Amino acid sequence: LRPVSRSAQPKVRGEHVVHQEHGPAHLSHPVVSSNTRIPESPFANVERRPRKGRSEKNLSRRATDTVIDHPRRKSRGSSAHLEVSDRANQHSKNRHIGVCRRFASLTLDRSLWHVIQLHRHQHLTNTALACIGRLRPRELRLTYCRGDNIGEEGLRCLFQGCGTGLRKLSFIGCTKGPFDRDIPLLLAADYCPNLSHVNASYTQAVRDQTVMALAKSAFHLISVKLNGAQQISNAAIQQLVHYHKDTLQRLELFGCFRLNSDIFKLLGSCQELRALAFGHLHHLSSDGLLELVGKGEVGIAQMLRRLPRLRVLDLCGLSAVGDMTMEALAQSCPHLEDLDVSCTSVTQNGLLHLAQVPATCLRCLRISHCREITKDVLEKLIKACPKQVAFMFSLFISD
Repeated sequence: LRPVSRSAQPKVRGEHVVHQEHGPAHLSHPVVSSNTRIPESPFANVERRPRKGRSEKNLSRRATDTVIDHPRRKSRGSSAHLEVSDRANQHSKNRHIGVCRRFASLTLDRSLWHVIQLHRHQHLTNTALACIGRLRPRELRLTYCRGDNIGEEGLRCLFQGCGTGLRKLSFIGCTKGPFDRDIPLLLAADYCPNLSHVNASYTQAVRDQTVMALAKSAFHLISVKLNGAQQISNAAIQQLVHYHKDTLQRLELFGCFRLNSDIFKLLGSCQELRALAFGHLHHLSSDGLLELVGKGEVGIAQMLRRLPRLRVLDLCGLSAVGDMTMEALAQSCPHLEDLDVSCTSVTQNGLLHLAQVPATCLRCLRISHCREITKDVLEKLIKACPKQVAFMFSLFISD
């Protein structure tokens, strides 16, 4: 038998091995106890000693790794599964990286922040408003938001950041805090002179001073919507028309109860006016209204000729509107597209005026709750209009 070195001798747990260091017995097998199992091969459990330059700590670590490692031989199915899984994970990782890059590019692209809309935000802060201002949007919409946690300084940072780049502002139905006053519109007038479209509908805090400030500071207003502004009077509209009669194209004053019939004389000078809304103005007199829509007189006809571009007209709820109104509109407003005469005194004779003078551009006609409207008149009007017209009517249709 070939002698086995001491380093290669088997080391069995629980055994007591006795060696003889001198004499010929050194070449014989070690003497073991009788109750100890002898391994099948002397090299089955060989103690590994570290090489030169390696510490015991690294050796024990490698031994531990060897114990918990998977078997060397793997089936083809498992290896293929692991390979496909690795590829899928890599593909998913690349996809996430691409998404992050795309999101970063979208975030940093300032052209995507030209229109910012805040709808029903309940927890606005001054910091958030300042961040929005730094994005310099061209159109800002604040609809039905609450301003409990903001102050005048936050709004000042917002509009100061927007500056001359802001073109359109919608401030609709916002409440609480500074939103209960006209501070936002006044600050917009101070810092945003390039405003062309202003929508301050259903904002109770709008006053004459607010409208006058906007009219004086803005270079050219195209569209102004002040629906439900119950505190404004003819003085505010007078300043608005004085500064922007050459550019104003749309004016909505639905439910502004303090306006009277003198306003129609002012609006006659707005030659570019295309959309006009006067619904539910109960303080208008019949004479003042007829000055707008015509009575067949020379002076009134001249006034109507100044509004040839009128496309949208809302006269809902005005009992003074009748057949003379329809006749004047048919003759003086050939580009009329949308007409609302619901809850008025218009009869079938008024609709016949539209049928006799074909309304080539008419698309929508609202005649709800108008008495003495017959089916024959509706059929004639439908045939007279070359474009498809949407009729909206209910009740009081006579046979």
